[in-house]
Amino acid sequence: TLPEALMTLGAIGEPPAALRGLLIELTDHHDPMVQRGAIYVLGKMGPSAVEALPKLMAAAKSSDEQNRIVGTWALLQVAPDDPETMKMALPLLIGALKSERELVRLEQQRRGQTHAL
Repeated sequence: TLPEALMTLGAIGEPPAALRGLLIELTDHHDPMVQRGAIYVLGKMGPSAVEALPKLMAAAKSSDEQNRIVGTWALLQVAPDDPETMKMALPLLIGALKSERELVRLEQQRRGQTHAL
């Protein structure tokens, strides 16, 4: 399926820049799983996906909780030094530290060690 293909693409490393336009378009796909996959892969592209920032910002403000989480993560990958990104991400990051899910807390603690707020 398309969501699985996107997750595989993200897992094998930074995707080719030629896919950026398609990935940006897929952030508006009707299937939320496809949206999340595209957002995740754009995040894996890091700063080279800077043209996706408006779509990532929209995902981080989404009413869908999972899109907000993936969108915020992707923003931090693409624009890690941007003060506006950090300001927007801070409440979600603090919430992750308080999560009942141990994996979420551990990932956030690991992230905090690599990117000082």
